[in-house]
Amino acid sequence: MARDADKQLLESVATRRERLREAFLHGDLGSRRSTPDNVMRFVTSVVLGAVACAGVAGFSFVQEQIAGGNGPGAMTRPQPTSSQPSSSQAPTTAPAGSPAPASPQSPQSGRAQSPAPQTDTDGATAP
Repeated sequence: MARDADKQLLESVATRRERLREAFLHGDLGSRRSTPDNVMRFVTSVVLGAVACAGVAGFSFVQEQIAGGNGPGAMTRPQPTSSQPSSSQAPTTAPAGSPAPASPQSPQSGRAQSPAPQTDTDGATAP
């Protein structure tokens, strides 16, 4: 029994010395644990926020599909708009007594400005 008490005493002294050495080299226990704990809290917060966003987006998608009546997996694609008038749309002209619309000109250069290029929904520019 004396040997067990001696062994326990030597082990406790060794543990105390190790703790003192670690505290001397790395600071007290509170400052050693604050940075990793805070980083883990931040990462956990970001992951939980991403899961919440995905859940809200999924719920919105399901509600949109149910409300639209298209059934599961049926998605509608918007039709691209054309920059050229179709044959059913005649260009509008001014009434006989009104002045003709002036072409856009820059006051500094006196030249006509070219219209900005039109883009359709796919991002391609129209001629």
